[in-house]
Amino acid sequence: MFAVFRPGRAVCLVSGLLWWSLATAAPVLDWWQPAPVADGGAIAVNRSPADDRHYRYLKLDNGLSVLLVSDAESDKGAAALSVGVGSFDNPADRAGLAHFLEHMLFLGTEKYPAAAEYQAFISSHGGSHNAYTSLEQTSYFFDIQPAHLDGALDRFAQFFIAPRFDPDYVERERQAVEAEYRLKLRDDGRRKSDVISEVINPDHPLAKFSVGNRDTLADLDNRPVRDDLIAFYQRHYSADLMTLAVVGRESLDALQAMVATRFGAIPRRPADLATDAEPLLPESGPLLIEMRPDQDQRQLGLLFPLPPQREYWQEKPATFLAHLLGDESEHSLLAELKRQGLAESLSAGLGYDSRRGAAFAISIALTPAGVAARDQVLDQLWAWIAKVRGSGIEAWRYAEFGVMQHAEFQFLEKSRSSDQALALAEALRDYPPAEVLRGPFLYERFDADLIRALAEKLRPENALITVMAPEFDQLQRTSRYYQTPYTVSPVAPQRTAAWNAGPETTVLRLPEPNPYIPARFPVSERGSVSQPPRLLIEHPALRLWQYRDAEFGTPRAVFSAQILAPRAESRRGAAMTELYLALVSDQLSAEVYPAFLAGLDFGLKRWEGGIELSVSGYADKQEILLQRLLGVLAEPEFDTARFTRVKETLIRNWRNSRKEWPVRLAVAEIAPLLRDAPRELELAHALAAVDPQTLRNFIAGFYGAGSVKAYAGGMVDAETAQRMASRVLARLAIAPERPPRLDHEVRRLRPQSTLPRWGVETEQPDRAALLYLQGASDTLAERARFALLQKITEEPFYTEIRTEKQLGYVVGSQLMPSNRVPGMLFYAQSPRADAPRLMAEMEQFLAARCQVLDTMDDAELERFKQATLAGIEERPKNMLEQAARHNESLALDYRNFDFRPRLAEAVRAETLVDLKSECGRVFGPQPRRGLWIATGDRAAEAGLDPVRNLNRASDGRYSYPW
Repeated sequence: MFAVFRPGRAVCLVSGLLWWSLATAAPVLDWWQPAPVADGGAIAVNRSPADDRHYRYLKLDNGLSVLLVSDAESDKGAAALSVGVGSFDNPADRAGLAHFLEHMLFLGTEKYPAAAEYQAFISSHGGSHNAYTSLEQTSYFFDIQPAHLDGALDRFAQFFIAPRFDPDYVERERQAVEAEYRLKLRDDGRRKSDVISEVINPDHPLAKFSVGNRDTLADLDNRPVRDDLIAFYQRHYSADLMTLAVVGRESLDALQAMVATRFGAIPRRPADLATDAEPLLPESGPLLIEMRPDQDQRQLGLLFPLPPQREYWQEKPATFLAHLLGDESEHSLLAELKRQGLAESLSAGLGYDSRRGAAFAISIALTPAGVAARDQVLDQLWAWIAKVRGSGIEAWRYAEFGVMQHAEFQFLEKSRSSDQALALAEALRDYPPAEVLRGPFLYERFDADLIRALAEKLRPENALITVMAPEFDQLQRTSRYYQTPYTVSPVAPQRTAAWNAGPETTVLRLPEPNPYIPARFPVSERGSVSQPPRLLIEHPALRLWQYRDAEFGTPRAVFSAQILAPRAESRRGAAMTELYLALVSDQLSAEVYPAFLAGLDFGLKRWEGGIELSVSGYADKQEILLQRLLGVLAEPEFDTARFTRVKETLIRNWRNSRKEWPVRLAVAEIAPLLRDAPRELELAHALAAVDPQTLRNFIAGFYGAGSVKAYAGGMVDAETAQRMASRVLARLAIAPERPPRLDHEVRRLRPQSTLPRWGVETEQPDRAALLYLQGASDTLAERARFALLQKITEEPFYTEIRTEKQLGYVVGSQLMPSNRVPGMLFYAQSPRADAPRLMAEMEQFLAARCQVLDTMDDAELERFKQATLAGIEERPKNMLEQAARHNESLALDYRNFDFRPRLAEAVRAETLVDLKSECGRVFGPQPRRGLWIATGDRAAEAGLDPVRNLNRASDGRYSYPW
């Protein structure tokens, strides 16, 4: 895999790309014609031919760069503003100040002084909001119902015009930053970064502690932190260092008027951007760091300093090198390390890119054997880098790489408005205005000398090498902020010389031209009205629905098959099914990696009654991928070494779940309690004694008595859909004598005055409490009432528990339906309060909710209805989202695919009388259906009385046929 990198953010490693030969690339390039559009602006913005939105770039008098997007079909208005300042700019004695400032801007402005005004406005109008601080930028963003975009922009703009920095909230939010810091004290990514920051050149900005905590943000002698916040804001938050993107239904002229009125008042200050470049590594040369992780994981990492890369946005040499080094196909470095049982995954790409410099990162997840043989792994890695440097920098490979990027842009799919606004606001910093849309996809300039010059920097003498493994116990140092044990030593010159002079590898080979590149891109007419999916086949072995897209105009399709296999239902069967699917995926990973690079993907997952397989992406060669997937499912090949490596990885990952955030552990407990789903630790225990022959026997009879529920959607006709479904039946030998039956069961909780309490063990120091509330019935009306109650309480709960009382950083509420049964969660995780305190505070909050409803009028209820409907009726943005909506209806047995329209009708039909009556049954004081889940080292520590037999808390089960 290689890293898909977005400048200004931390590295985001995802499976990556590889393309096709120059000989076949030319015809595809012929149809790639971007649509330049000026739309009233002086600069024409190059957009995709598939993009029907209108764009305008402008710069306000104060220097603010703005991109406007007019989208008449948008479900949400949205905006994002990115400031060109981040943790690299923190003062030397104020670690975390940029991050702290990001927190403070949400807590009141001169025009809107209430601390929760912005959040309440966004939430009550069906929106969402967030922000984050990275190395050299801080980004703020929101979305909202289209009719309320102007009001949201007015509140949003005030962040950058006149924030209050209320002294009361300065101290409260300092505690929130402390809670956020403590939340990730055992996060191994943070722990590794902490070690690196201590080892590199102390004058480099990467050596700074970016998050901050209560100590680094404490008042200093004659220097209150509030004064430093204001000084930092006034120095760096200048309009000319900001970029803004706004998405709305309004015309470009109307959007421009909004923006000029709201954001023209942002001051332009005498600010500048630091560009001073300090060397990343100390003068002592290459270093080797060994450290011990918190989780049971092993990783080899290399970091190479580079000059800034943003100026090479047309050539993208680092991305191309990442593509070559991150290759996972047969005969690649990763394939060979897997064959030797030394590694599990590999990623490569820019670790960061900034005005002050950049770094290229390579990361290899090792097995225990790989840690023991880490010198051997390093030898092969240097040989692989030399192979890429010597024979991989070829014009045809670059053209192949670019062809599918061009195709991606040609058939660019819509994303959510807030995602688009954020991406565009940040892209304005990295690309010329005319190329802000097309820039990330451009690979037009193959510069072999530039790429080789970059590859030359990936030498042993320039490397910072890290090895993380729980086996390390003789470590002399401990990092300051995250308490990571480590040791550091220079790499001997003789060793770097040996790596540089190593023999050329004959085992590792670069990939051949990609056979999965689509030969054609057929699309349906765009903008038509698609008909609902139709049932093509219904018999005991197969139910098949087909949907022909006439809306998105995409050459993509989705095929999924949910297979009922009774052997997967027990805990041991579930564990062996997980291992079976993991082995299939591992066997296929190298072989079908080129398909992934050509815009195809496959999925395998276990569900409670069997497995689900899927293929998606460009329709042209999907059947080839499906055929190969089915072949390996039918006849998997695994020797003892592969079996052991994959099994140990699964068990290790399941056991690591104990180290998850307490809130996540609490949420994960709901499925076992309500649906008897297996816990991850139970799966690990069940799999421990399974050997290869036991698994082979399990697989041999896996499908015979099964049945298939299949869906084909997108650019796929009925004949193709039937052919693909028939292949599933034939290749897996699915031929039941009678229709198999599976009922999805959900425990129905009894109404009780005192809810049952459940304790969950955790290895984290924070404590968490979660309240699950269940509906009195599984009707749509009950589901609608739960949706409204959750929307009404969402923002006040966060404000009271998180902002006002500072009980924790992770605080929230959400809907949690189980099949057709409505459910709702309230949760909080705290470094300071124990579980009983959290539970008492949450109960106190809920006890006052019905009084709030007593003062609500019909107009306010209508506002919450519209906010709720905004989520329910949000239209799919692309074919994958459309397929997910169809499968949502199928899973709930709405065969007319009208689940969401009917739920929307139920929301519209609710009255204040209905809600007031429901409130007492859900929040109290009447007996309620629900349960508490709390975390701690021992259940008794939290003062809980665990209910080990939930039958006492239940009065039956809901049952839904598959």
